[in-house]
Amino acid sequence: MTILMARVLLSSGYDVPQRHRAAANLALIAASNVGANFTLIGSLAAVMWVKLLNAKRVPMSFMRFLKVGLVTMPLPLALCLLVFWGEASAWQ
Repeated sequence: MTILMARVLLSSGYDVPQRHRAAANLALIAASNVGANFTLIGSLAAVMWVKLLNAKRVPMSFMRFLKVGLVTMPLPLALCLLVFWGEASAWQ
């Protein structure tokens, strides 16, 4: 999905003001990283890690991955939103 959205943002048909394009780029970057850390199916890397962990007999289920993500991701998400707010304020 990230690759598709990046192609849309780079497309000449995506004719929006520069500040909207910059905001969309920041949102895509954040969503790609945050989504991959909240859910097991959010990225190919997570799926590959789980396969490796299971091969080494280290259990990692979807729910366990989600629980760890819910504990570890609120702070980075809050910081990300704070940066977005700062960037948006600078555009005004």
